[in-house]
Amino acid sequence: MYHVLTVQELRRKTLTTNYGIVAIGRNEESGVRKCLESLVNQTLKPEKIIFVNDWSTDKTKEIAKSFPEVEVMDYHTKHETWVDSENLAKIVNLGIYKIGMLKKPNFIITMGGDTVLPPNYAEVIINKMIKHPEIVVAGGSVNNERTHVPRGTARVTNIHYWKEIGLGYKVRIGFEGYHVFKAASMGLSHKVFDDIQIKSGTTGAKYTSKHWFNEGMAAKALGYTRTYLLGRAFLLFYRGKRSGSFALIKGYLKNRDELYEKELRDYVAKSQNHLIKQRIKDLFVKMTMPIGFFMFMYSLSKYEDD
Repeated sequence: MYHVLTVQELRRKTLTTNYGIVAIGRNEESGVRKCLESLVNQTLKPEKIIFVNDWSTDKTKEIAKSFPEVEVMDYHTKHETWVDSENLAKIVNLGIYKIGMLKKPNFIITMGGDTVLPPNYAEVIINKMIKHPEIVVAGGSVNNERTHVPRGTARVTNIHYWKEIGLGYKVRIGFEGYHVFKAASMGLSHKVFDDIQIKSGTTGAKYTSKHWFNEGMAAKALGYTRTYLLGRAFLLFYRGKRSGSFALIKGYLKNRDELYEKELRDYVAKSQNHLIKQRIKDLFVKMTMPIGFFMFMYSLSKYEDD
């Protein structure tokens, strides 16, 4: 058990812009150089840059080791893939634990080896988070995607919040979502800064049916309601991703045991129900506006006739 971290405590603890970066990658030789160049060229220099190599069979590791500013670590447990699985949490946690051992960093940036940050990325976001200590998880806009939740890549986390709930990602499916929802359930917040653009090679547009199946599993683990999940599946179907739509539902129904704590799931369900009601209300207003406009114009015409 832990007490609820308050904004006042964060304001007292978060006094400096010191931070560390953890990047991970497997067979990223085509993009890892640009990624690491963007990290060492940040206007706000990091205390530490760690690159975790995940069984790369190309020149990823050699390229990473060519940067003297970067410490390269190897993930030694061989596995098929880390995409959308708990293996990803294990890999990134190697670097997170190393950063957590240092005394100075107040923030940790976690990202993939195919992500390129603008030069002022850390400086802008970290200073905004210091100015607004209630924001404990933040990020920029990845490939111009519209979302209110910071993506897993280039995510900036206040280390004091992380230590409060247990440093490192939960080694379970849906861990990136848990990281954000947990903060919200504690009365803290997250933020996507749309004015800061990030380039990344992995997006939802490239998801396979396996990805969407795991997304469904994660949604169930986090407490997504059936209504919310079906709405998301409908949007996938509407956008032409029919196999992904069915895989999302299948993954949701398949997961019966791997769930996060009830308090978190209840919070997520309550938040989604509120969001659905608000969307319905907004839709109703839009539908009735033309009728209201017509009635208003009709009343004006009657006024003129009088």
